[in-house]
Amino acid sequence: MKHTTLIFVGLLFFNFSLIGQTEEKASEASKPAEKQEFIYAEKEPQVLNMGDVAAKIEYPQLARDAGIEGIVIVRVLVDEEGNYEKHKFIEKIHPILSDQVEAHVHELKFSPALQDGKPIKFWVNIPFGFKLTKKKKKLFKRN
Repeated sequence: MKHTTLIFVGLLFFNFSLIGQTEEKASEASKPAEKQEFIYAEKEPQVLNMGDVAAKIEYPQLARDAGIEGIVIVRVLVDEEGNYEKHKFIEKIHPILSDQVEAHVHELKFSPALQDGKPIKFWVNIPFGFKLTKKKKKLFKRN
């Protein structure tokens, strides 16, 4: 009998030496609204409710039956107050797994990123791992 485990690597976060991305506003120097730049942050956003959100994401039976495993990586824009603003997928293993993550990623809450002691918008990458595992069978010795 196959058993499955949904691994949330997102708790580890992918800390890339506190360098992330921010989003420039359209009003600044006539830059496009979607322009992204790498910036330094004293403190990256931290997920405050990963356990709650992770508990809601299911490993779809269809994916388990098909043996689909992997990591879905979502880039989330966190606003100055630590709220989810929007997301993009960096890595989609399969749409059935990405759909599960997408249904709940907006529920994530964060501590805000800080730059010069002030909260800023900041992009963070959050991986969600889907891994099939087999339950070990216990051997019983008969007398």
